[in-house]
Amino acid sequence: MSTSHSPKPEPRKTSQVTVSRQGLDLNIDVRWLSKSSWFFITFALLWNSFCAVIYGVMFHSGAAQKAGWPIFLHMSMFAAAGAFLAYKAACEIFNTTRITLDSKELRFLTTPFSIGGGRFIPRNEIAGFNLEQKRIGSQNGQPIYEWHVQVKFTDGKTGPVCRGQDQAEAVYIEKLLEDQFGFIDDPAEDDVQGRRKSV
Repeated sequence: MSTSHSPKPEPRKTSQVTVSRQGLDLNIDVRWLSKSSWFFITFALLWNSFCAVIYGVMFHSGAAQKAGWPIFLHMSMFAAAGAFLAYKAACEIFNTTRITLDSKELRFLTTPFSIGGGRFIPRNEIAGFNLEQKRIGSQNGQPIYEWHVQVKFTDGKTGPVCRGQDQAEAVYIEKLLEDQFGFIDDPAEDDVQGRRKSV
């Protein structure tokens, strides 16, 4: 069964993407902060503000001390969730991922907040690149989407490369990667429903 695909928008570079070259190597620096980031950052701020108010009232009134250790256990769980949300919000605001391509491999390094070191993919394991659309929430009854650039492996699987500000910027990054590696873009490989390809 044939499936129709809407045409991609023209590639568009934003201030969130910086491109440079060192000899034959291509460096693409992508800031994490995007329009969709504010949805998560707002949620993190609301969560931690709510917890701070509740904790303040409970300690000030003495309710926490009277309730004993069970309430402290519940409060610690909410505090841990708040700390995680605060960390993720900081990543969204400050993080930049550097993507480096050379004749041998594709490398990734995220700074300043990163769990673990960088990673790399050997050139002979890469079959191409595509886009994936992911729904992350809704606002005023309208869905909010993110566009992600994916790497296609020779075994048929896919893996994340980076997130674009919007579809046009994701197309721009995808085109840089394809041109560097000499791949021809195939819009039919893009997943506009946010689902993994069956292989």
